[in-house]
Amino acid sequence: MKAVLDRTNDRQLLQQLHRLGSATVSQLCAELGVTATAVRQRLLRLQSAELVTREAVRSGRGRPRYVYRLTDAGLRSLGDNYSDL
Repeated sequence: MKAVLDRTNDRQLLQQLHRLGSATVSQLCAELGVTATAVRQRLLRLQSAELVTREAVRSGRGRPRYVYRLTDAGLRSLGDNYSDL
């Protein structure tokens, strides 16, 4: 997990997820100013480190959209001061 958090970009994504509560790839792209591919790569890395979870949200026919949230471990990785906010 430490190696993941050494990446500034991953930490920024975690901070945005904390601020937003949950977000889609397109929302994170807009917030971070990077491509969808970059966001997806970061999310996969953070999911494998168990810092982020993904939930499918269905709205009718077709593919579901995915919403990402911090896990408890992801929240703890940002530091203790977030629990005081």
